[in-house]
Amino acid sequence: MNGNANIIPLTLYVVRHPQSLEGKNLGELLHNHFGPARSLHSTGGVPIRVQFSAAAAPGSTQPVPIAWDDSATIAVAILIDDVLAGDPVWLQHVDRISRQAEEKGLRTCAIPVALSPAALNIGISTQALRWFEWEEEQEDKNLHLIREMTYQFIRMLRHQIAGHSPTGTQYAILGDYLEKVMVFLSHSKHDEHGKRIAESIRNWLLNEASLSTFLDVHDIPAGVSFESVLDHSMEQAVMAVIYTDSYSSRDWCQREVLQAKRLQAPMLVVDCLRNVDERSFPYMGNAPYLRMDPEAMDRMEHIAFRLLDEMFKSMLWKLHVRNMGDNRPNVTFMPRTPELVSLITRPELRYSGEWHIVYPEPPLGEQEVQLIANLGQRIRLHSLTQWLSED
Repeated sequence: MNGNANIIPLTLYVVRHPQSLEGKNLGELLHNHFGPARSLHSTGGVPIRVQFSAAAAPGSTQPVPIAWDDSATIAVAILIDDVLAGDPVWLQHVDRISRQAEEKGLRTCAIPVALSPAALNIGISTQALRWFEWEEEQEDKNLHLIREMTYQFIRMLRHQIAGHSPTGTQYAILGDYLEKVMVFLSHSKHDEHGKRIAESIRNWLLNEASLSTFLDVHDIPAGVSFESVLDHSMEQAVMAVIYTDSYSSRDWCQREVLQAKRLQAPMLVVDCLRNVDERSFPYMGNAPYLRMDPEAMDRMEHIAFRLLDEMFKSMLWKLHVRNMGDNRPNVTFMPRTPELVSLITRPELRYSGEWHIVYPEPPLGEQEVQLIANLGQRIRLHSLTQWLSED
């Protein structure tokens, strides 16, 4: 029942010179964020392997090579500082990694991270992340790096999920790969700052994070059905709910949240309440909340980071489980923890036999399980770990 359960969907190699202190610190940052310590609650139990390449292979003077076929997707973060740029052996290693990644195609990627200007002069043809030029405070600088890495991982995972035909043209496949992640900005125009905040977030995401956005006033063409454009855009996007004082009371805002839940779309609620919400819309739950002061609006990097993180987790889940239900027509894999609103619209509830819902870790608490049981005894809920452990 779980044919690809042992296939790691993503491996991240962190390549740094063994004498690089800054490389060591950034490597630990990437390991702490993407490594196994966060897999249960942050990736829903989907494993990510993080490997370090900072030493020579046993019995050799050459750095440890990359195992390119161990995972569905493989990314290599190459942390390049003055020390690495001045070592011919490690320069050869970096050049070899870059060439091999390009030969393997879009399921692999070598990502140079320039820790000093010297990294731009070592002959690598791929675009580098210019860490040494970023001028944010250290926390935002760290988030910036993780955000950039996450964006690249999303592209790789999306490419694998799409399963492009070998007959597709090189430019068509590359075009799909380069498509920007879209953020659907759901907001209310009926208080004094909902539209202003949405516009500010939109501008920051477009100009600073290279994301695409959907904001109705800008992105619904004349003569096209309002509802059709909204639903189509929501299917492709991660939703940012701009939660202001009037948001919960607006019919269209409620519709957008409900439709996102039906589609199992990744979602982030940006809490910008200024005074009070007389009746919070109950279906905004089951999603992460991020607080931002509606006047200061000083958490744009955090918003971009969390939006991409939600999309990343959704893509990671879809790739990890895509073949697990083979020959099991009564199993549904949901990329979000199930809740009443996402279950009552499922066509599976009309199925006459027992139906299994498998969802990311951690398992639901007893109270939620009992509540959902009221929908019918035919529905069986399993976290991924629970389902894999059952016969």
